Amino acid sequence: TRAPAAQAAGGTDFQSPILLRRPRPSADPLARLVEDPIVGPLATRLRRAIPLTVVADGRVYRLKSASRTPAEVLADLQIRLGKLDRVYPGGDSPLWPGATVRVVRIIKAPGAERVSLPIPVVYRLDPTLPRGRVVVTRGRAGVKVHRFLQTFADGKLVSRYFIGQEVIRPSTPRVVRVGTKILVASRGAFAGYEYLDMEATAYAPWCCRGVDHITATGRRAGYGVVAVDPRVIPLGSRLYIEGYGYAIAGDVGRAIKGLRIDLGMDTTRLARQFGRRSVRVYIIEKAQPKRPANTTV
Repeated sequence: TRAPAAQAAGGTDFQSPILLRRPRPSADPLARLVEDPIVGPLATRLRRAIPLTVVADGRVYRLKSASRTPAEVLADLQIRLGKLDRVYPGGDSPLWPGATVRVVRIIKAPGAERVSLPIPVVYRLDPTLPRGRVVVTRGRAGVKVHRFLQTFADGKLVSRYFIGQEVIRPSTPRVVRVGTKILVASRGAFAGYEYLDMEATAYAPWCCRGVDHITATGRRAGYGVVAVDPRVIPLGSRLYIEGYGYAIAGDVGRAIKGLRIDLGMDTTRLARQFGRRSVRVYIIEKAQPKRPANTTV
């Protein structure tokens, strides 16, 4: 299309919509600066912002930043680091779009752990106690403290270095007094014989689980055969038990320890009727304890 002014001047001027269209400015201001670069002393380098994620102190920061190292990004966010704190990736490492910068807070602190000390056991022979009697004095566990230098990363324990220990309360031993005094009857039919005051129960063949009609020495279980602790009364010893009669120490039992004796009965009914009572046991003839087969003289 010819413009009127151009026709009057004898020239030709075309006003085409295509030729007159102006280019749209870029939405990115940095792009316009790149299209029209600054030259001379004012020239500068331009960096595009990239998306980054920063994790620190329990918070997550999602941002776009033109900073290119973790140190620069943390400075922009005013996140300060302690002497022991760590940054991943390292403070001067280059960053890339979508990178995650993680700050780990490191704390070193002393720690302590209480440990219970075992109770030692001390055995003592006591001539003031009747033979076979055992008196136990309870002990007390001691306390020891282990000291550590602990390292925490973001509040979680990651290492522990042992630096020493200290006993703050020593253990008190448990004392077991074993009687050695031999009691001898001074009058009566058994004057001159050793005796023991014992706690008696009774049993019979097949009276309970694990009990049959044959004793530990091969004798037939029943009246006249009693179970004893061989450390107190040797097996095979002849006894007289008040309220029971003469007997042979011919059996043992798991619960028969120390001054305990289990009297053999012929029936379960009689054993139950006997119950539990205190008896005096006279040792008429003490058998010699048998030596183990592998013992050499």
